[in-house]
Amino acid sequence: MAGGLEGSTFLQSAGDGCSLGEGGSSFNIDGPRSNNEQKTEWGRKQKRGYHRIQSCLTYWQANGYQVLWVMLSTSPGGDSTKLAYHHQVLKQRIERELGYPDIQHFQVRTSEGNGVLHIFWAWRADNGFRQRSFYVRQDWLSEQWADIHGAPVVWISRVRGGRSSRNRISRYAMTQYVGNQSGYEYMSWSWVRMFGFPLVACWRWLKRKANDKSQLLYWWSRFLSGGLVLGIPRAGMAVDMGIIRVKYREFGSVLWEW
Repeated sequence: MAGGLEGSTFLQSAGDGCSLGEGGSSFNIDGPRSNNEQKTEWGRKQKRGYHRIQSCLTYWQANGYQVLWVMLSTSPGGDSTKLAYHHQVLKQRIERELGYPDIQHFQVRTSEGNGVLHIFWAWRADNGFRQRSFYVRQDWLSEQWADIHGAPVVWISRVRGGRSSRNRISRYAMTQYVGNQSGYEYMSWSWVRMFGFPLVACWRWLKRKANDKSQLLYWWSRFLSGGLVLGIPRAGMAVDMGIIRVKYREFGSVLWEW
């Protein structure tokens, strides 16, 4: 569980303001390592997961979202098959009662304990509205989750901004939640709210179309950050997320066949 990370440099107390930290947008598909960290080999599942969570965090940080890291448990005898549905009920309650509409998420479900969701929530005020702190009290969260899922054990903390924090937290999540001993079951994210098109399909499309594979991760980070990606055949001089959203609404999955 994430609760042992309270003192980590990539977390803040959930009551603190959201620090943007250091800049930078590119990321390493194999994850960062400190000088004294022993190298461990990742399988394809962990590498794919690292790329997915990096993509979501890059998009959120580049576009002014505040991010909370959340753990939701299942009590002994509880029904873990309802975790995803109950998480949706919880999000709707937070949106309605605390005034944070359109919360986005990335989640990993594991079978540890009686079933656990490890989640990142992201929120920002809509354009034209005054920005405020994205804050959910742990005692309130515990009461709501006990009411919805019958489990009072929860954990929540704010994620620091910046590339170093993003890399470390992504690596931690994949090592702890998607490793061989983690009881990993699946990961998912709110791609419609976030991107307006399927993230993985777009990545594979860009990867297939890229003229220079050595610069692929740079262009992907630039794309997620709102920048233009150059030299995509049949897509004009350049594409960005706005263009892809429009084309996906118009053509659907046929877009990825171009």
